[in-house]
Amino acid sequence: MAKNKSIKITDEDYNRISSAAYDIQNYHNGEIIYTSNRQKLYVIDYKKTEKGLNTLTLVSHEDYRNSHEGKHPEKIQNAIIAYRGSEPISTNQLKETIKETNQRGKREELIKELEKKGINIPAEEDGSSFDSVTGFSEYANEIIQDWLHMDTSYLVGKKPFDDGTENQAIQADQYAKKIHKDFKNADIQVTGHSLGGSNASYAVVMNDFIERGVTFENPNIYENLPEDVKARALKGDFRSRLTEYINLNDGLSLLNRDAAEVGKVKVMYDEALPNGVQNNSLPDEVKMLGLGLKHYGNQLLISHYLLKP
Repeated sequence: MAKNKSIKITDEDYNRISSAAYDIQNYHNGEIIYTSNRQKLYVIDYKKTEKGLNTLTLVSHEDYRNSHEGKHPEKIQNAIIAYRGSEPISTNQLKETIKETNQRGKREELIKELEKKGINIPAEEDGSSFDSVTGFSEYANEIIQDWLHMDTSYLVGKKPFDDGTENQAIQADQYAKKIHKDFKNADIQVTGHSLGGSNASYAVVMNDFIERGVTFENPNIYENLPEDVKARALKGDFRSRLTEYINLNDGLSLLNRDAAEVGKVKVMYDEALPNGVQNNSLPDEVKMLGLGLKHYGNQLLISHYLLKP
């Protein structure tokens, strides 16, 4: 957050913030999220849509106080938008999802698409005995919107985000524009993990007013971009404003990394796995990266950048 010198946001803090975006309990104005050095960030705006977009906007304690808890948004100097990633699939959520889709006649479609993503459904959970299952239909919609519509149709299927439909990426862009309009004097930054990282990256490339984006373990969105934005990416226009941390042990993180990179990419891997790289199909330029390492949470960070033309 550039203007307010009383608070410093590190990449580790962005990681914390992107994780906090998963917690639905944080989707209330006034909720507090702490940085790594225990400084407070306040939720000052949020949005949840039927298309599965969930996003928070955070400000510093100073901005929260000076704006009278958001009543005077023109006094806010800095704002961080955090986009929530794909809904984690627990057993109960999976059961509820399959029940919901069964009612719509789409159970088999869901099972096939989940299996394509490498999500194995045990035989007893194939939907045949779920008649008595109860739960929240919101979870079902989250999983359908995240995994089927966005992760599978767009990121795996490489459909352009601007295909004329109302999808999460388009809504992420619209939300960033709204925050910029409402907080007209604020520097805007974005973050997100997984699908949330892809939404954040899209917001960066579609809006030059966004000062910085830091994302984690998200697929590369180059193939989803409009042609004019692809041309800018090829020239490296976004690398000074967008940093993407990818994990060599995470399949979704490596998705579409054979295409041109949009931002500046930092590579990390899980230190619990030998040598980090478990995928022999990785591009040679990834395998050949030097191992200048430092600790980053529960992972190790490779200090080199992966930059593709």
